[in-house]
Amino acid sequence: FALTNHMINARRHIRGGKLTIGKEDSNSPNKMDATVAAVLAFLGRNDVMSKGLAKAPRRSAVFRIR
Repeated sequence: FALTNHMINARRHIRGGKLTIGKEDSNSPNKMDATVAAVLAFLGRNDVMSKGLAKAPRRSAVFRIR
């Protein structure tokens, strides 16, 4: 639940004409650093996948056997 709380605490800001994420204000005690880590991990994965450096995960299906 920690990542969810960090995502909830993050706020969108427009700075220099660009969309950024940050705290509500600089003195806010609410943490949101895991949000930044999650976004960077997602962007990094997209870069690797788009350059063909890794295989796409196999699609699998779950079957219920009775």
